[in-house]
This record gives sequence, C-alpha cells and structure tokens, in this order.
Amino acid sequence: MSTILTLIRKDCALFKHDRTALMLTFLVPVIMIYVFGQVFGINRKDTGPNGIPLAVVNNCANPAAQRLIDALRAEKGFRVITTTTATIVTGVTGGAGEAGGAGATGGASVTGVTGGASGAGAAGEADGAGSSARPLTEADLRPLMHDNVFRFAVVIPADLIGGEKFGVNLKLLSNPRNEIETQTVSGLLQKCIFSNVPQLLGQSMQESMKTRLGGDGRNKFNRDIAGAVSKSFDVSETDVLRSLEAGNFGFGLTHAAAAEKTEGGMRTESGMRMNDVMRMDDGMRTDGGMREPGMRELGVAENGGGGGTDAAKPANPFGGLIRIESEQVIGRDVKSPAAARNIGGWAIMFLLFSVSHSAKALFDEKHAGLFQRMFASSVRPAHVLWSKFVFGVLLGLVQLLALFFAGRIMFGLDVVAHFRALVLVSLASSGACTGFGMLIASVARTSSAANSLTTLLVLLMCCLGGAWVPVSFMPGFLQKISVFTIPYWAIEGFAQVFWSGDSIAQLAPTLGVLCGITAGAMAIAWWRFRRGTIFEP
Repeated sequence: MSTILTLIRKDCALFKHDRTALMLTFLVPVIMIYVFGQVFGINRKDTGPNGIPLAVVNNCANPAAQRLIDALRAEKGFRVITTTTATIVTGVTGGAGEAGGAGATGGASVTGVTGGASGAGAAGEADGAGSSARPLTEADLRPLMHDNVFRFAVVIPADLIGGEKFGVNLKLLSNPRNEIETQTVSGLLQKCIFSNVPQLLGQSMQESMKTRLGGDGRNKFNRDIAGAVSKSFDVSETDVLRSLEAGNFGFGLTHAAAAEKTEGGMRTESGMRMNDVMRMDDGMRTDGGMREPGMRELGVAENGGGGGTDAAKPANPFGGLIRIESEQVIGRDVKSPAAARNIGGWAIMFLLFSVSHSAKALFDEKHAGLFQRMFASSVRPAHVLWSKFVFGVLLGLVQLLALFFAGRIMFGLDVVAHFRALVLVSLASSGACTGFGMLIASVARTSSAANSLTTLLVLLMCCLGGAWVPVSFMPGFLQKISVFTIPYWAIEGFAQVFWSGDSIAQLAPTLGVLCGITAGAMAIAWWRFRRGTIFEP
C-alpha cells in the first residue's frame, strides 16, 4: 500500500508542475463554460438575440404605425434602422457580418435607433449620420440588403389596418442566410404586434366594420356595446365609446371597475373569480389539449413563402390576423440552402485544428535535431518559416476544397458554379489559419503548451465567430469581439460565395481582412522567432 501511495504522490507532483495539463484540466473548461453561458443567456434576464439590424419603412400616416415602430425600437432583439444618408450605389459589398450590421456600402450609410436593454427605445444616431439623413424608402432596401447592411426589413404599407379583412398588413423583406435568426425575427415581429400594439387589431376591426356595416352601422354597434359595458361595469359610456373607437376595446376601464367592485374581482355563478377563468383560458388550446399558461397560439398568414397547407390540420382561429407579404431578396436560387449556410462554418473549424498543428511540427523537428542539420547547409530560419507557411496554405486549400466537394456529393452544394471565388476565399482563409498556427508556435515554449493554447483559442474563436451559433444571439460585447476572429470573416466569405453569389470585386473587402490577419500574424511570428529559442540548439 505504501508503494501505491508513493506513486500517487509522484503523479500529483508531475501534474502540479505540468502547466499544460493544469490549463487543459481547469482553465480551458472554465473559460468555455463562461463563454457558452454568455452565448446561451444563462442567468440573463433577456435571453435570445441582441441587436439584429432591422430596417423599417413607414408608408402609413396612421398613428398606430408609429406605435408599431416604437414597439420595435423597444425590443432588445432589434436594432431599428429608419434613415439613410448619401446615395445608394449597388454592386459593392460592405462585407459586414452579423455583429456590426453595417459596412462600406459604396458611399451609402444608414443611421438607426437602438432599443436599450431595459426595453426603452433610446434614440441614437449611428456613425455617418448628419444633416443629410433622410427616411428610408422601399427602393433603398434591396440595394442595402445586397450590401449586407441589414438582412431584414419591414415595410409598413399605407393600408396597414385597412381593407375588408380584419387584421394587420405588413411586408417583410429578408435575406434568410441564417435560418435560426430568420425564424427568431419572425417571432419577435409577432410579439411586438400582439404584446405591444394591440390597438392595431382593434383599429383594423373598426375599419372592417365600417366597410361591411357602413359608418352609421359601425357607430350604432359601438354605441350599443358601450352602453352594455357601461351598465355591466358601472363605467362612463362616453369613455368606453372613445376607447372602442380608438381600437383598445376599453379593457383597462372594465378591469379597473371590476377590481373596485370586489376585492377578488368579478365572480362567475359557480363562485370562481373572473381572473381565474381568464387564466384557465390562457392554459387551454383550441383543440382541447393543455399547454403552458400564458402561451397563446398566434397565426401568421404569409404570402410569398414556400410550403403548402395541410387540409387535415384543424383551422387556427387566429390565423390571418397578421398578413405578411414576404419577399426573399437574396438566396432564392441557391441550391441546397442549408448546406450553403452551414458547411462554411464547419469547414473553417476543422481547418483551424489541422493547420494549427504546424506549431507542433516545428517543436518536433527541433527535438529531432533537423534544424541543426539543415542550418549546417545553406538553409536559414526564414526559409524554414516560409516553407512551413506555404505548406500550411496549400494543405488548408486542399482540405477546404475536399470538404466542399464532399458537401456537393452529400448535400448538393453548388461548388462548380462558384469555383473561382471559392478558391480565392479558401486561399485567404488558409493563409489566416496558417498564420495563426505560426503565431502560436512563436509564443509557446513547448509542444504541449502550443497544443493546449491551440485548443483553447480554436474553440473560443469558433464559438465567438459564428461557427456554432449566430453571432446575433450573443451579448453585445461578445458581438464586438467576434469581428476579431478568423472564423467570423471566413464564414462571411463563404456565405458571400455560396449564398449571395458575389463577384470577386464584391469579395474584395472580406479577402482584404483575411489577408490583413495573415500579414499581422506572420509579422508578429517572425519577430518572435528572431528573438526566441526555437531555432537554437
């Protein structure tokens, strides 16, 4: 037994002095848990997306339209854009991604209003705002979406609550490059309309009654309802009538009156409080099943979207209340959209792990004595460094092309049609990843330290750069950090190739950023190698 205890003490001593093992065992997991916790909103009051750029064009003179815009501004998930400056010039991409939401648009810029974290809409002008700012028009939206300034836009038409049909009319323009983000935007729009601007539906009902019953018939109906409510709840008939005509149905008046009558509120004949009945109704489904309290099923009728209807499904009584005319501006002709969205993120993650092993190779060659034998000839450290770089770039290019062609075979990804642009983005991404590997080798002192540092940084960059979850779902400070990661710009480049079908000129800003990362990483690595000991005996 004493022998076993002695060996255990030996292992503990070795582990204690192994910084790499300590880092991989404790530091890396703690950092990853923290980052994932921030991404998925653990212990955050407001989970979900944060600051998704949403352009809004208001063509409606009804005050309800402005209330809808105010509700969108108050929603933390949106960063509302309402104005633009200068002239729209199409054909030049800003290369902006999810976090920034704005880029160089060939002379065009936008200003916006950002809702605060508390939900209050605080007005704030973005960079580039000035006296020349003008309201966005529907004609501005498509060029700016092609420039990736924003990926979603809402047009409030002149007939927002008009027409014979009861409901609200809207138009949604989208670039659904990220499916999760697209579904979230649709849900947040419904939430803003139903939760924050219920008067829209009330005013729509008033307009529908006016069309069907005529002005006199609607007024008589409102007076009859106001009279009945006044007698039942002992409130002013004039106030109820005014509320009905405004579209809010006077719910606040009746609730206050009921609360004054009895401490527990109005009761039914069976003795149950009216509030309890309403809560029970919140917990019931229209098909008789139960669901979580307060989760109402809201229907949205979309025009222009794909998919058919299932006649076997029961009719949703709320369906059609919000009529959204949908238009997909970018990506309509993409083959295998899901593959175009996702394969780029997966590919860059595996490339980072593969190419970053060049750091380990340098230490292995040093320990094998290869450097000293090579330096005995005409080989110099610069030759070794640049040969490793070129090899890493070629290896990364071959790996990326192999992965994308595998995606073509398995998922139908259209590689051939975009081959030239794909090669350029793959070269730039491989250079950035290889430069990252050389930088790790220049900083780390041992092979094991290089491995642990590589594991930590690759996982962090893939998480923050959007390879796993949309950047828009992260807190604001993480969104700002994400633009400094290699996966962020590589994924942006692959999305421009496969989703947007951008030309080489439109890819230039993204390629420039990746090449800049490569140059910076290699410059620091060369400076560190010249002052380090890796090439010494």
